[in-house]
Amino acid sequence: MRTTLDLPDELYRELKRRAAEEGLPLKELVAGLLRQALSASGAPRRGRPDRPPVAPLEGRAPLMEKEELEEVAHGELERHARSLGH
Repeated sequence: MRTTLDLPDELYRELKRRAAEEGLPLKELVAGLLRQALSASGAPRRGRPDRPPVAPLEGRAPLMEKEELEEVAHGELERHARSLGH
């Protein structure tokens, strides 16, 4: 398959130099480097790696008013402070 890549000049020169050193056509070097990067351990296969997985909710989640949420948060802060001996 043919495609066009817009590469910075310095990267293109580095790829050309490396291909010449290894005695490979540029397209083979680039294909090999891409395969290597895609199969590297820890490389994301799909989705967004920076987002934690989210379980789907059944039905609709209960909503809280702002005041209720503030009360819960305040209660949690007080509970945490007591656990620290404050």
